Amino acid sequence: MSIFADEEFVEVEVKYVETNGNIVIINNIKLEEKYKGKYNTIKTKWLKENFKSSNDIMRNCMTFNAATGQPMVDAGLFRDSRIKTFMKEWDVKDKDDYPIALTPEKIDSLKSPIANALLNEYDRKVSGSEEELGN
Repeated sequence: MSIFADEEFVEVEVKYVETNGNIVIINNIKLEEKYKGKYNTIKTKWLKENFKSSNDIMRNCMTFNAATGQPMVDAGLFRDSRIKTFMKEWDVKDKDDYPIALTPEKIDSLKSPIANALLNEYDRKVSGSEEELGN
């Protein structure tokens, strides 16, 4: 395993179902069993963050608190920058089964639960858990 993140991809998969107009993220075995055969899956590929890309994103997301004059991170811009910088491929198709291009505009139009689930799963994959690390 290399300590460098050059062009190394992380596969991120999110399972979901739309029920009563709402998106339900399938994130545990109980939900997977409940919606078996009814859920959809989005498969994506993301670049791993490297030191430079992390610093660039953080720098671009800095703002100043008008009341205190102190610098702070714009959390929304931070998440937006990360998904648009690191997600490089997806398998999303339209109703006629044609691939939909991965563009910033299409990312912006994702329903929030899907975008959040993709980011959360990416973070989980690149961070590793104590269980995965054998601790």
